[in-house]
Amino acid sequence: MMIWRELFGGHRSGLDLVREQLLRMLDIDRRTFDVATNALLAGTDVMTARAQASDSDHEVNELVQEVRRELVVHASVGGDMNEMPALLLYMSIVKDIERIGDYAKNILDIAQAGGGLPDGGDDAEALRDYRDRVSALISKVRETFASQETAEAERLLTSWRGVSREMDALVNDLVTVDAPARYAVPRALYYRYLKRIVGHLLNILTALVMPLDKLDFFWQEDADS
Repeated sequence: MMIWRELFGGHRSGLDLVREQLLRMLDIDRRTFDVATNALLAGTDVMTARAQASDSDHEVNELVQEVRRELVVHASVGGDMNEMPALLLYMSIVKDIERIGDYAKNILDIAQAGGGLPDGGDDAEALRDYRDRVSALISKVRETFASQETAEAERLLTSWRGVSREMDALVNDLVTVDAPARYAVPRALYYRYLKRIVGHLLNILTALVMPLDKLDFFWQEDADS
């Protein structure tokens, strides 16, 4: 059952503004993610990045509140119980989108704590590659969410579950590696935060392919996915 098409059927409704706000939030999330990872991996000025991330966070928080108000008003004025699944769906999605920005800020925290990972390390290419792939995924999820491409949502859910496992393996290796904490800890945190960002992005995609009670669980196999 594809909950998105069942609820909205591809037609415009009074919830269009909410969808547009969610898409805007994903755009802001990608901007925050790029700013944070550039500070960590490319050595851009951390305080400048912090100011930019703070502005983005404020913008997202305002949008979260706007979305919640819109949903409450819609439920109160419309009074149509058939729309309750849609309202619950949006409440879940908005939290996932908010958390993506929070984890991006966590990545910035690593850089601010002195754990920058500039080019030149033996794993610099891998660090950049995961950054680029996750940054592109944010945009791809936005595009798929906007177009309701269920086949693409299923493809992304399947392929990125494997990437999530890769990140788990990297964290596990770093926990046991015989290396200074300054080497292992920032990398382990980086991959862990990337995995959490991916997890919330995949949660958003489940809205396109699963019934409401399965939301967030379609792609997960491990208890802490």
